[in-house]
Amino acid sequence: MKIRIPLLFKRVIFFTYILAIIVVAVFPFSAADVGAMNRVYVMSFRLDHLLHLLAFIPLYPLGSWLFQPKPWKGRVYLLLAGLVIASSAEFIQYFIDYRAYNPVDLISNLAGVLLGAIIHHINPFSAASRRHYF
Repeated sequence: MKIRIPLLFKRVIFFTYILAIIVVAVFPFSAADVGAMNRVYVMSFRLDHLLHLLAFIPLYPLGSWLFQPKPWKGRVYLLLAGLVIASSAEFIQYFIDYRAYNPVDLISNLAGVLLGAIIHHINPFSAASRRHYF
């Protein structure tokens, strides 16, 4: 039995996620908090870079869930939109005095979007892998 989820609910989930990304990108974290996070490493990756990667993994699957792109062209546009959103979240910090732009954070954001797209398409439970087009 297939459960149909209302479009409004999908939109609320997706845009709440986007809003959360924007808020975290512009939130004025104190220097003490950031400094402590920069000294923590997980498997030789700095914790803040790992968090950037993890924050952007859901972007492509959520976008695919909401927009349900058609074969390949729609998925490419969705991926490009995700990469633009991930880039914008880091570039906006360049223009905010209390935040710092970091190219490694940008790479982590982009890697998160790409990893999310890959996971979405190899996941046997996703609709994309059941349609056999990637």
